[in-house]
Amino acid sequence: MCAVTDVVIHDPDSFEINLVFCFPGSLGDFNFRGVEVGKFSRKQKTLRVDVYVPPAMYNDERLTDFFLDSSRHAVELAAMTLEKKKCRFDKAKCLQLIDRAAKILRSTTHN
Repeated sequence: MCAVTDVVIHDPDSFEINLVFCFPGSLGDFNFRGVEVGKFSRKQKTLRVDVYVPPAMYNDERLTDFFLDSSRHAVELAAMTLEKKKCRFDKAKCLQLIDRAAKILRSTTHN
């Protein structure tokens, strides 16, 4: 089964990033590996960034770190893409949000 999970990082004053975590499975795979820029819409002020989740990570104890690191990488990639397109994007705000999520996740997984 192929599964896709969306995580939206929304800032009403700038572009919205839609992180899409792609999980390949028995029904198929995806045509990319790593992190890549997907659909861009100036009208809707959105940019999709796709993150491939390797099957080896599914039951790995480092899955949380993988999601956090991939999210940071996606934000960096989005920032570069949006800068080239001359679109307003608050990279620092998004990275702070990921850092806050990391603190919460780590505090709940280590108790």
